Amino acid sequence: MSVSKSKNLIFILVIFFSVAVFAQKELSVQSPDNSLNAQIKIGGNLSFKVECDGEEVITIPKLAIELQSGEIIGENPRIRKVNNQSVKNVIEPVNYKRNSISNEYNELNIRFKDNYSLEIRAYNEGLAYRFITSRKDSLIVLNEPISFEFPENYNAWLGYSRGEENKLSSSFQSEYDFTKIPDVKKEEFAFLPIMIDLENGNKLCITEVNIESYPGMFVQAKAEKSLAAKFAPYPALEEYGKVRRQLKVKKYDDFIVKISGQKTFPWRVFVLSENDIEMADNDLVYKLAAPSKIEDISWIKPGKIAWD
Repeated sequence: MSVSKSKNLIFILVIFFSVAVFAQKELSVQSPDNSLNAQIKIGGNLSFKVECDGEEVITIPKLAIELQSGEIIGENPRIRKVNNQSVKNVIEPVNYKRNSISNEYNELNIRFKDNYSLEIRAYNEGLAYRFITSRKDSLIVLNEPISFEFPENYNAWLGYSRGEENKLSSSFQSEYDFTKIPDVKKEEFAFLPIMIDLENGNKLCITEVNIESYPGMFVQAKAEKSLAAKFAPYPALEEYGKVRRQLKVKKYDDFIVKISGQKTFPWRVFVLSENDIEMADNDLVYKLAAPSKIEDISWIKPGKIAWD
């Protein structure tokens, strides 16, 4: 083989392996006690996996936000910068079950070249991720497709929407059903939180935090070992009902939300516990919540109320 051909072959191989390495790029962040791990694969799209003590708990094969413009945030991602930080502080809540909350987590922030980022936090009791956009123009979101995939057909607790006329309209007062994932009711929507009964008594709670100017997530049946997210479309026509003057949606648009281009999306949260008591005593939702916008909270006092 000639020298020139050898150089060409080496150049091609270098390009090939460089592309292969990029396509298989993986980043991860662990909880402070190293029991939980969030793994993010970056290739043609973004994927997210939660592991507990080295075992897979749940996978979301595609993190994406579909825009009306045709762009899909999270598709063909190009990394601009990666930041890691560890945080340890104390939160002083308002009228909470504790006077103070120890707040310790590790954070991974991935900034991409199309003016968006993915933020992942790992706590000892759970993990969470969210998108953040920094665009000049407003965004119209068609959908946020999320598929929750599990390694086994676990049992789950789900509360179904009881809306008779509109299943996407709910008072969130339903009793929870206990069923296997493949037996989740078709054509029904369950509101968050939902809880998955993992092996050996461990529990996984799926919920969301900081839902501001964004529709809340429902969950619906998809396939064996998986569930899918469902969002109510944007209201195109609303009317007041006869009962308590409740505003009801009569017609929907073909997108789910119109938002500012400078947007911090809701946290997608995965709480893990070894038993029911530990799950009930969890503070992760409070830890992830945005700080209070009320500067003076001295006037807020606990007490009894009446609903007439």
